[in-house]
Amino acid sequence: DERVEILRRDAPWLWGFHPKAYSLFHGWYKNVKPNLMSDNTLKYKRLDPQLRKEKRLDWNPPVLWPLVLFAVLLVAIVLPAAAAYRRHERSAMK
Repeated sequence: DERVEILRRDAPWLWGFHPKAYSLFHGWYKNVKPNLMSDNTLKYKRLDPQLRKEKRLDWNPPVLWPLVLFAVLLVAIVLPAAAAYRRHERSAMK
């Protein structure tokens, strides 16, 4: 709050007359032109689905180690439980 107040006091005109807008776009997202007057340009956007698919696979490779770890933990929990259950059932028969 103190820093914002310092900025308001030292540069009161900056924020009203020189607005800043930043936009980041992917290579597969075409026909993009930032416009501060209107925001209804969605119907003019163009996508390259093949390039998007390639980039998505490059950027987000599947992470499989949590599944393997879960399977190992599941087996480590179920095997002793099954062995204890079998022992209990066999001892009840005697």
